[in-house]
Amino acid sequence: MLSFLFLAVSVSGQKTPDDSLSIIIKKANQEIYNNPDNVIKTGKKLLKNEKDTKKLIRIYLLLSTAGFAKRDFDESLQYIYKARELAKKTK
Repeated sequence: MLSFLFLAVSVSGQKTPDDSLSIIIKKANQEIYNNPDNVIKTGKKLLKNEKDTKKLIRIYLLLSTAGFAKRDFDESLQYIYKARELAKKTK
């Protein structure tokens, strides 16, 4: 039983690239209403390096929310449409 707990702790402690993206998005969501410009800057950097469609959708949703927080509804809508188009392609 002790070895099982050790294995569970060591496996859960490993970081994957998806974990890194999740951490960045979680921190960005915490900052989104206080500093939406910084969140947009971070989101755009993430877009440049990401190829996975599901991750891109998450980033576009983050960018849309940041645009909404800035009251830039046109920008927010553009990002949500991009996320929607990618979501359609994944079906």
